[in-house]
Amino acid sequence: PTKGWYAFIIEVIFSMFLCLAVQILCDKKLSNANPTIAGTIVGVMVYTTALSIGQLSGGVINPAIAVGLIVGKTIFKDTNIDQLYYSGLYFIAPFVGGILAHIFYYDIFRIGEPNFAEKKMAEVVEGSQAEKQPLLAQQATA
Repeated sequence: PTKGWYAFIIEVIFSMFLCLAVQILCDKKLSNANPTIAGTIVGVMVYTTALSIGQLSGGVINPAIAVGLIVGKTIFKDTNIDQLYYSGLYFIAPFVGGILAHIFYYDIFRIGEPNFAEKKMAEVVEGSQAEKQPLLAQQATA
């Protein structure tokens, strides 16, 4: 696998995409997807992620998978310093990706906020009515 920040950034980005996909598919306001289809979509995403970044960073976008691989490697092979280097990558990067997905989902896009579209429409309508009030007052006095 690629060492350094490249592998870390790749793991963060793909972990973020996976978390966003799961959040959007599980949100009843955004998706009426059948649970079978939602699970299939997440599975296909994990599969394509493993194919696309497997050679670059190892493709471990889930810390649980990293634990299994590290424990298995420790039991059946000798442990070396590279394993500890990659374990830091595989534990920290998915958590950073999950935090970024949360920020994108709730804070930037405000997808998960209840009635966000209705609130925005109400603000637009109130703003346009507030702009019309002085015009109507001027027309009434003229």
